[in-house]
Amino acid sequence: MAPFLLDHPQVDTMFPPDAIERAKVYLANIKGGLGAYSDSRGNPYIRQEIANFIEQEHGVKSHPDTIFCSNGASECVRNLLTTIIRGPGDGVMVPIPQYPLYSAAIALYNGQLVPYYLEEDSTWGLNVDELNKSIREAREKGICVRALVFINPGNPTGQCLTQENISSMIEFCYHNRLILMADEVYQVGMTLTLSFSIITPRADMRHMTQITLRKTSTILAVHSSQREPRSTECRSRFGLDLNLPASTLCPKEPMGSADCAAVTLRCTISTRRW
Repeated sequence: MAPFLLDHPQVDTMFPPDAIERAKVYLANIKGGLGAYSDSRGNPYIRQEIANFIEQEHGVKSHPDTIFCSNGASECVRNLLTTIIRGPGDGVMVPIPQYPLYSAAIALYNGQLVPYYLEEDSTWGLNVDELNKSIREAREKGICVRALVFINPGNPTGQCLTQENISSMIEFCYHNRLILMADEVYQVGMTLTLSFSIITPRADMRHMTQITLRKTSTILAVHSSQREPRSTECRSRFGLDLNLPASTLCPKEPMGSADCAAVTLRCTISTRRW
């Protein structure tokens, strides 16, 4: 937030060369300068960068107009839950164990936590029978289940969902008319990726079994573009101390390499094989 540092005579000794070049690129693409109001979805250049990342990482097209940026995935999740939860009769399915953001936010917005339990004996894996049991019991209590959350890699378990798991969840949400929230904040930190974004499946995983969906399904995906521990949460996990103010949509500029969450609002699941 101090562009004048680029004119400092010793700037080359203060910052790495790639950081300097990246700062120049962002400054050139932030119309109106730092501190000015931006598009509520986020800076267009940064949203295009995210779309390019999705295409390069997963091999499918992504459009910047379907991407919304926020200052961290937590704010993004809270905004989504306020939209999903209409009152005390609405429920959201959340894996157990889970990062307490979900249980706390659901309670705050007067919704109902609908837990589905991961299997510890299977390295905290997912059993689809547990999903059916969970939603059946919730409906018997009169709860209107409106969404399902999955966290991949798991937080705090660290487990990675299998291709079969993710395929089953897509079908489960489609047949039960649920919004699917894909929390994949730590996907770029994985050395071995067994999972993929539901909206943008990896190119090397297109041999998956056909999923027969005939209409457009509503899916929300939370992704992180951060490549290093800069956010409050990630810094605490890396043993670093940093206090950052909480904020919501219309993120502060620049935010491309810091902590950026992208949310895809709608997509069409093809009936052909991936």
